[in-house]
Amino acid sequence: MKSNTAFTDQNDCYAAASSIQRFLSGLMDLLVFSVISIILLYLYNLIRYQEIYSFGHMMGMEYNRVVLSILNTVLFLIVNWSFFREGQTFGMRFVGTQIVMKNGFKASMITVVLRQIFYSYLGMMTFIVPPILLFAINGLLLKFHPYKRLLHDFIAGTMVIQKY
Repeated sequence: MKSNTAFTDQNDCYAAASSIQRFLSGLMDLLVFSVISIILLYLYNLIRYQEIYSFGHMMGMEYNRVVLSILNTVLFLIVNWSFFREGQTFGMRFVGTQIVMKNGFKASMITVVLRQIFYSYLGMMTFIVPPILLFAINGLLLKFHPYKRLLHDFIAGTMVIQKY
């Protein structure tokens, strides 16, 4: 049976982040930045059209989905920029986890940023793969992978560990 420990560049032993830590940090990031983005999108539509649309109507407008995705990503990068230096996001800092390379070495800021950008757009790839399938794959990986590595971790060559 595989151990769920990882090694850092100091040869210290760290445990892989738990499923609940991964879920909570992702949920926290999603909620915080989605709420801010939706408020800004409402303001944008109010200024552009001088009226407030229902959320359903607003999201039915194709350009709003694109604007919301871009806005969410830009906000996420700006707010998390200082956290990225430590291989974290706002949610990861809150739950005490960090991103490292799969070999346990510190992830570069570029790797962390690219990983997050890919993660942000993973759900938008609906023209290739249905979002429910991506969600199911990540759910299975979160449940059964010994290091709790998700799709964006595999693509970036990273994993998430508990930060002590």
